[in-house]
Amino acid sequence: MQETLVKNREISTLPFTDLYLRLDDASVPARFRPDPIRTNYSGNLTVPASFNQDVGEIRGMLVDQIVSEGTLTYKGLRLRYARFLAAEGETWAALRAVPLDLPSIEHLGLHPDFVRMVRGWGQRKGLVLVGGKTGDGKTTTCVAALRDYLERIGGLAYTCEDPIEFQLQGAVSDKGFCLQYEVVDDNDWNPAIKRAMRTRPDYIFVGEIRTPEAAEHLLKAATSGHLVLTTIHGGSVSDTIAAILHLAENKLGPVARQIIADRLVAAVHQTLTKAGPRIQCIVPQESSSDMIAQVIKGGDISNLSNQVKTYEPARSLRPKSPPTERP
Repeated sequence: MQETLVKNREISTLPFTDLYLRLDDASVPARFRPDPIRTNYSGNLTVPASFNQDVGEIRGMLVDQIVSEGTLTYKGLRLRYARFLAAEGETWAALRAVPLDLPSIEHLGLHPDFVRMVRGWGQRKGLVLVGGKTGDGKTTTCVAALRDYLERIGGLAYTCEDPIEFQLQGAVSDKGFCLQYEVVDDNDWNPAIKRAMRTRPDYIFVGEIRTPEAAEHLLKAATSGHLVLTTIHGGSVSDTIAAILHLAENKLGPVARQIIADRLVAAVHQTLTKAGPRIQCIVPQESSSDMIAQVIKGGDISNLSNQVKTYEPARSLRPKSPPTERP
């Protein structure tokens, strides 16, 4: 990215999704991952010197933080950070930009047919899995769905996250309310999900399933009259289901397949593109003879690939403007 002559630019104008700062040596230039929606750049680039003032102030805030992971707010940006010790004794921080405003499911750039499908899930009970790689907007989509359910249908939502990304705590509408719990460490996922069930929520969101114990209680919640949404890393729809199965089977054995087959509302894989989120998903039919359910019970998840439907970003569906005629 070319350096600009403008001095002291605000970091909010830098089109980034992630920032990388060295905390123990301010002379090392900060780097960033460009936002594919706002720029055509790709890779991992050096932050232009015109942003040095803001970068320096953010670095100072991070040095003063007591905990290694959390969030901070700077000039209208909410930044999720993780500090860590790298090789050669270097101390670095990775920061992810998170919007302060709650996302709307209708304004994420998702295919309109997929949006209608997501809104319909608000009346269902069971499990919605959302997979993808880091930074592809999995949590944003889940939170947008929760917001929609609480505004249209009402009820109580409970979230378990590490850390909390979007502030949903409190009244979301005159008939919808949310409680949020920030997980302290990996050992806290299990009691956090158990605690969620005691609040009698209509919706539960679990941000990133990591342990067999968490997967076990996630599936129990999905069989107890709740709509449970969760994110998990996966390279495809099949990988997403396989990942949750791998964790849950460590605690539940073959019963995990039966629960997922019976209670799966949808499995989604999301990829962020320049045009917006690209969605691939499978949605089982509410029938005991559903093919997707039978494949999951059989355990050969790779056979689900021919059941996947793809929804391109809404922006890619817009007709291109006709070329302007020259006089």
